[in-house]
Amino acid sequence: ETGLQASHGFITQHKWAKEVRVVINLEATGVGGKEILFQSGPNSPWLIRYYKKVPHPNGQVFGEEIFQSGIIPSDTDFRIFRDFGGAIGFDFAYDRNGYGYHTKFDDIEYIPNGTYQHTGNNILALIRYLANAPELANMHEQVRESVVYYDFMGLFMVSYSGLTITIVNVLVSIFSLAVALKSFYDFNLGMVMSTTMP
Repeated sequence: ETGLQASHGFITQHKWAKEVRVVINLEATGVGGKEILFQSGPNSPWLIRYYKKVPHPNGQVFGEEIFQSGIIPSDTDFRIFRDFGGAIGFDFAYDRNGYGYHTKFDDIEYIPNGTYQHTGNNILALIRYLANAPELANMHEQVRESVVYYDFMGLFMVSYSGLTITIVNVLVSIFSLAVALKSFYDFNLGMVMSTTMP
């Protein structure tokens, strides 16, 4: 894994590299559990629209922000495909039983059957959706914008554009400021009234 040389060699040298449309990278920081979507895109909201349809979506953009900030001193093949090949896609990881990662317990016999079933259900559904996605035919014409996504208790996925969250944040800030100013005004008015009354 040093330097992720295999993925780098493939995406920069192999004749099939130019055929890559979407990367689905399965990683692990543990032995089992549900696969978590922790990076997607970049700037390809249509990918999340398809992932939202899988049977058990699980992920949040917060993981993407933390991982790409450099706080976590780790890397995945997804970054190599994205940065050196311009590919878009998904980066999933298991995180249950992290104590077993890169130890003698990091072995296929320790991965619970439920992990295989969960991953199989989700990834197979995702591949089927992507294989029939009309966006693959004209990927360079797709809207390039950031997307915010998170699952709700593993039941369904919520997503919206980066522009939407910016607008929501501005509106919440304006509303909060208005409430604070009104409270300050009411407090001062109350103080004035209490000092002028006999």
